[in-house]
Amino acid sequence: MIDEFLNKIKLERVHELDYEILKRYGVQKGNQLIFEMEKLFSLSEQRVKQRRDIDPYVLRQPEMVNFCNQNPEFSLLISSYYDYHTFRVFMKKLSVYHQYFGEKILDVGCGNGILTCFLSLLMPDSHIVGTDISEKALGSAVFIRDKLNLKNVEFIPHQKISKSKFNTVISIRCMHENTGAIQETASKRQANIYEQAVEKYLKSIAAYLESEGIFFSIERDAGKISEMYLEKTAKNYYHVIHKEKMLCIEGKEKAEFQLRLSKKSCII
Repeated sequence: MIDEFLNKIKLERVHELDYEILKRYGVQKGNQLIFEMEKLFSLSEQRVKQRRDIDPYVLRQPEMVNFCNQNPEFSLLISSYYDYHTFRVFMKKLSVYHQYFGEKILDVGCGNGILTCFLSLLMPDSHIVGTDISEKALGSAVFIRDKLNLKNVEFIPHQKISKSKFNTVISIRCMHENTGAIQETASKRQANIYEQAVEKYLKSIAAYLESEGIFFSIERDAGKISEMYLEKTAKNYYHVIHKEKMLCIEGKEKAEFQLRLSKKSCII
């Protein structure tokens, strides 16, 4: 099912991104795209230098997100390079754990909707809502949904999500991209700020969940200190059913992730 899905949306393994951009867009347009992308990476590095307490691999950059999702074709190309292996691993996990999910599912930080659309095929009798702060990313998600003629999934900007409750909330590569992460050298003040950001995120997820609803997350393993605060804070809102570590390849870099399957244990 995974291979068939990837073939339908034309997500193929790309080994050299610059070469593929030049091949698809020509020398003039391709070089312009590569230059803009390198400029955004440089901007990200400057921000990391200004905030040495964060991990450069986990801070979401809105400008980069919008650039990568400037149109559906380019979004799929970027995912073909950075996400091909990672998404295959994530899809295998969704195929295993979707049996715990309910009929009303919210996918927060859905990006270009590739995983959301895959889940909608896995669960044709469920209604799935994908949401993101980037409307450009949601534009790519709608393109993929319509291409597959999916009727049980919709994509809504984060600020327009209703207050209705869901049986299941999914967060994949979303939390640390918004909260950042801290290193062992972080000051007490930095640790407190991070802990507050994590609590705000986890509490906001719980607010969308029905009583004893399922929270399924796959987040970057952001180091011992970040994980310690995450575990400590999560106990206030969730009971962990299962967790496991995962190793993926993003582009040419290895990336470690933590999968958690949890049940809401608080009243919000």
